[in-house]
Amino acid sequence: MLATIIKHIGRARLLAGTWVVVALGAIGTQPLFARPSYEMALATGLLVPSAVALCTAWEVAAAPMPAPQAYARGLYNGGGLAALAFVVALVHGLRAGFCDLSTGGALFALGPAMGCLLAGVWGAATAELARYLPLRPSRIPKLTLLLALLGPLGTALFQLWCFYVTPMIFAYDPYVGYFSGAIFDTVLSYRPLLHYRAASLATLFSAYALAQHLERDEDQRLRFRMPAQKGLLLVGAVAALASAASVAYGPRLDHWHTRTSIAEQLGGQLREGRCLLLYDITLERRHVQLLARDCHQQVLSIERQLGGGDGRQVVAFVFRNTDEKRRLMGAAHTSVAKPWRHEIYLHDKPYPHRPLRHELVHVLAGAFARGPFEIAGSWGGWLPDPGLIEGIAEATAPRDDNLSAHQWAAAMRRVEVLPRMQPLLSLAFFGNHSSTSYLAAGSFVAWVRDTFGTEVLRAWYGGASLTTISGRSWSQLEQQWWAMLDGISLGAAELATAKRRFDRPSLFRRRCPHVVDALLRQAGGRVNGGDVAGAQQRFERVLMLDKGNLNAMFGLARCYDRLDHEADSEAALTAISTDKRLTAASRMHAIERLGDLRLRAGDAQQARALYRQVLPLVTAEGRLRTLALKIHYADDGLARAALVALLIGSDGRGANNIEALDLMGRWRAQRPHDPVPDYLFARQHLAAERYALAEAALARVITKPVTLPRVRAEALRMRVVASCAMGHWQQAEQSLAQYSALAETSDQRRRLLGAVVKRCKAASVR
Repeated sequence: MLATIIKHIGRARLLAGTWVVVALGAIGTQPLFARPSYEMALATGLLVPSAVALCTAWEVAAAPMPAPQAYARGLYNGGGLAALAFVVALVHGLRAGFCDLSTGGALFALGPAMGCLLAGVWGAATAELARYLPLRPSRIPKLTLLLALLGPLGTALFQLWCFYVTPMIFAYDPYVGYFSGAIFDTVLSYRPLLHYRAASLATLFSAYALAQHLERDEDQRLRFRMPAQKGLLLVGAVAALASAASVAYGPRLDHWHTRTSIAEQLGGQLREGRCLLLYDITLERRHVQLLARDCHQQVLSIERQLGGGDGRQVVAFVFRNTDEKRRLMGAAHTSVAKPWRHEIYLHDKPYPHRPLRHELVHVLAGAFARGPFEIAGSWGGWLPDPGLIEGIAEATAPRDDNLSAHQWAAAMRRVEVLPRMQPLLSLAFFGNHSSTSYLAAGSFVAWVRDTFGTEVLRAWYGGASLTTISGRSWSQLEQQWWAMLDGISLGAAELATAKRRFDRPSLFRRRCPHVVDALLRQAGGRVNGGDVAGAQQRFERVLMLDKGNLNAMFGLARCYDRLDHEADSEAALTAISTDKRLTAASRMHAIERLGDLRLRAGDAQQARALYRQVLPLVTAEGRLRTLALKIHYADDGLARAALVALLIGSDGRGANNIEALDLMGRWRAQRPHDPVPDYLFARQHLAAERYALAEAALARVITKPVTLPRVRAEALRMRVVASCAMGHWQQAEQSLAQYSALAETSDQRRRLLGAVVKRCKAASVR
């Protein structure tokens, strides 16, 4: 029976089919791959086309056949193994549940399925090409299989080479399909894949037309025969030209890009000291000059902190927005650095650009790294150590937060989610939620630097064993780090926030992350655009896929509010606030939203009571300040109306800046001694980079008696930023001194703001 099956199927196809079932069956046991999806399509594209090419090459080499028949055999094998791969994905989907079968199926069809067809034709072609080589007949079968494997393997190696020599992190591959490159960007765009696969179809058709005009000679080699179907040959030639044109015009189609093509599309260039900015020409020149000036000062500051450098120049690509960044180099929301190219890739943000320093650290740390990628890693730097790579960036470029990395790591330890450090300093880094991994690694690396010195950190990053250069085992290192963390005092607010922020699954343990996050983005856009029913439908779909998704639960409450179903909105928020399965911090968000509904309705007493419930479990400075404003002005009709319009929205449609500005103007006119309207106007000016107007408004705030200390602290911080942006470093220093003297400011924020002033002073006096 088995022999009959093998004879009927063919040994090559049986081996290939077994490989597909076993390999994809094992991969599909992982949650992220357990259904037709982007990840499963990617895995299929990496594994199955090689099997198709080998199988077809083996069969065509073993039994020479007419060229059209060999072409058909390649398509048959490719289609059959692609279908088998899709069936394996469907079986996993039936077991684990589907996310979006239509999108998953489309990705399979456009990605690995088309790649398998191309691989089948390539396998048939290699079997014929091998016959022309001057080799002993015994060596031809082996060479045939090697050539067949070199197709899928060669294009994959070519994509790696493109990653190395260009700014791209995405790839369009004939066998794999689309690779986004950015792990943490869960919302992907597949539009260019459509015309990329149109070119693949043109390639297949041109191969078909050629096969119809090939015949075998007496040596069983193929030769071109006079065209019997001139029309077919002509159309095939046009298809071949179209396929070649898609490669030549790749930058216009966004199939591939180089530094030159990206620079041409951006259009702007500015050099300042050690930084060259290639920026979108539509960005305001003054803003770009400010970013370039800060970039140069950041480079000097980082090198001092790291103990030196090699004087390398840094190229910063600055894209207008996340969509442009995704289109031209592949990472939308994720800032990226390529240390070996001395390049960083950012999308535009207000001054001071927060991710700038983090990415610069990656490039400048490459001065004492090893290997072709100039990063920390084993095997001579070939295998990256993401924990150390991101840890040194977090330690050298702390986040703009009330708490330091040490404080957050201490909170993780208290709520029992702090990862073990030795596994974290490896590819296991991606096994945790990104916030957990980044901050834990940043805390440990900062502790190593502060305990053993910068030279030890440099040597460790350069490939030395930390246990050898520190003279301590991993167990001893971790125990001493823990002892430092255990000495940090934390309150209930920090622990509650840590539980919500860090006790979350990594991307690889989430169910349907791409579909869920895409639905959330679509729903947000629809509710803002007025399509509340469409938004509600998407939020409900999210909850079907990801039960307990807080963004969807809050989104539904917002939909009810937008539809003037206040009772339903309150019921939804109350359900969240009383759900004991959720973290305390999550429940507090719902209670704050309930307070917003009461504030909008004019129920000052109830709103204030709800806000005061929230205060003890809040750590974020901006949220604390907003709560203080809402509590303080709950009884003031005019001020309350302005705050509702600015922060909540007076009609369920969200914040309304135009209405808020009108009310703020009346508030300032009727309460000339109240500094808060000027403070709110200053925030608007600063967000729009009107620094002179912001500085003038903030000067009025600071000279008036401020009853809310957090508002005064933020006004001083904003004045530091506005003054630095204008080059008024003396005024910035004065405001910094006033800011640092306030009890409401944290040590972390004082240090970060002090670094901003140092840089703007250095830029102004050089």
